[in-house]
Amino acid sequence: MGKKILLIVDNKIPELGSGKILQKKMLSFHGLGFYYYLAERLDSEGIDYITLDLYKNRVREYNDYKRFVISYECSHKDISYYKKNKIVMFMSYSGESPINSLKYHKNINKISAHFHCIYGFIGVSKLLINKSNFRTFYWPMNIKYYSKKKFEDRFLLAYIASAKSKFPYSPRYRFTYYYRKPRYYVNWLIKKRYLGYGKDISNYRFEYIRKLATSKEFYLFGKGWTKVLKEDRFFKSIEFANIPEEVDDKGCKLQNFKFTLCFENTLFPGYITEKIFDAMLAGSVPVYVGCNNITQEVPSECFINVNDFSSPESLLEYLRSMDKNDWELIYSRIIAYIVSEEFKNKYSAKLFAEELYCELKKII
Repeated sequence: MGKKILLIVDNKIPELGSGKILQKKMLSFHGLGFYYYLAERLDSEGIDYITLDLYKNRVREYNDYKRFVISYECSHKDISYYKKNKIVMFMSYSGESPINSLKYHKNINKISAHFHCIYGFIGVSKLLINKSNFRTFYWPMNIKYYSKKKFEDRFLLAYIASAKSKFPYSPRYRFTYYYRKPRYYVNWLIKKRYLGYGKDISNYRFEYIRKLATSKEFYLFGKGWTKVLKEDRFFKSIEFANIPEEVDDKGCKLQNFKFTLCFENTLFPGYITEKIFDAMLAGSVPVYVGCNNITQEVPSECFINVNDFSSPESLLEYLRSMDKNDWELIYSRIIAYIVSEEFKNKYSAKLFAEELYCELKKII
């Protein structure tokens, strides 16, 4: 009889350790629901699994197991640990673009050489010398459809985003300011030096919030806004017609709106996150800016492209002027897309988990 199999999950999120990332509640976490489905699949095949923090406390218990690891944004230190403990490096991946995850992507060729497969957004393939073990990462969604509300019963425009400072080095204390400001610019220069492509487009977010905030038809939701509105000098200067609110269930909130702003953090080939799909699944028409090849992945008739408008004001006027028939037409195209096999095959968390299981079976 062969050795027992153990899959170790090194997810790098302390609050999701102790096995939490493999539980059913992960279905409500963006991009992490596939861990639950993978655990389900492993259960059905009699394969054990554990998070790395728990494994480190029980190493001797698993000495007789053949051990494999899924490593989020693996580092050289991680690789040394896996080698020392004779853990087979199965899969490494990142849910960020190189702009927001510089160190990992700068070393991705060295890291890739140790793993059976590397998952990343399509643009990451340009960074790899050997592409044989590269797999395209499509954001894994827990596909949940929300009931349709009538056009006339919806508010106009929503935007859900966690509060982030316009100025990452904005001071609460003088020391913090002088420490963080130079570091902010040094990091920016390093990104320019090593990547050469990709772009931080967070300024879109700030500009649109500033211009739309005074409209009673615009609603902003997300975590942390109470604190930022008190402390950040950019947002303190804005008079919001509707005070930003926190939200627990994005889908339940977005189904009350005709349109939803969907702004990615960075511009990078294939970098499409949950934002546009959250809006679609809630039955709200996405107003999108981000991935420059978005129309290769999502039909252009299923969203409104921010780049087609000269200013936030012209976009808002267009949204106001759209009648029920035109909105219903876009909505019907969205429904056709999100129930299609094309969408499910790429973005279903459950199918991604099955794909990973099949990859694991190749090397067991």
